[in-house]
Amino acid sequence: ELRVGNELYVLNSGFTKFDLKKLQKHCISNVIIPEEGYVCNPGLVYVVKSHEKVRLPPQYEGETDAKSTTGRVGCMCHAFSTKRFGVLEPGIPTREPDHFYFVVEPFAFPLTLIPGKTKLFQMRLREKDSSHLDRNQIKEHYGKDGISVYEGKKLIELEKILEDDNLRLTLSTEKVYAHRRGASKPLDLTKRGFYDPEEYFEEVKGNDEMYKEKDRLYLLGTKERVKMGNLCGRLSREATGLGVGLLSHFAGFFDPGFDGEITLEFWAFRPWRIMDGQYCGKVELEELCGEL
Repeated sequence: ELRVGNELYVLNSGFTKFDLKKLQKHCISNVIIPEEGYVCNPGLVYVVKSHEKVRLPPQYEGETDAKSTTGRVGCMCHAFSTKRFGVLEPGIPTREPDHFYFVVEPFAFPLTLIPGKTKLFQMRLREKDSSHLDRNQIKEHYGKDGISVYEGKKLIELEKILEDDNLRLTLSTEKVYAHRRGASKPLDLTKRGFYDPEEYFEEVKGNDEMYKEKDRLYLLGTKERVKMGNLCGRLSREATGLGVGLLSHFAGFFDPGFDGEITLEFWAFRPWRIMDGQYCGKVELEELCGEL
């Protein structure tokens, strides 16, 4: 987990490749964050300097994504890289550790960033050019110490959910929460147990289908319960089965030992109708370098 530093750039458009000179040219403003914090508002994009200095080993790259607490409040967050989306490149041994920049894009609520304290995203170290498990490797681990997927208490047959080199997930509309429109009090994610969830979210009744309003955050679960052993996983953003114009999750890492239904953060850029039991994403799995 990495922390917010004391500087950020405010943008009214997104960037996919890091270029500091162009960032400085096109930003609305460059802000030194005061000790009491800075409020990031929906509708703008923020490029934030890290508190930590980092230099990765030559054989590792840093894959980044938002923390689950960041995703639950409808905020996208990932490292700003020169080559690959959300991935910090392997380091150069002779280079000194340095700050890096990451993108913060709140969709639903204003967020207060406290320098040196707020933790919005996390980074995993993975071997350079390594890939996730293929279908044969998944078969070796499934139902054992690596990965199991249940519906209720029943283990699901692997062939029913194995799709290419991933595990297929389906959506449950049994319990749905939507962010309250007009909830404008900034959230400080350094505070634990401080906020009343009902001030920011309301339960939406769902049955076999539900209608999603444009530009509104919804939290839904999967029908499947995923139990991770000595593996880690991530929700793939490359899945295209949901269609264009719909974000299905803001945070996608699964740590070893995770056990539960998966919470999905949906944001639609146009009105959308979703069905109970429909496809909603896929999980990629990776082995760890050693035992936990």
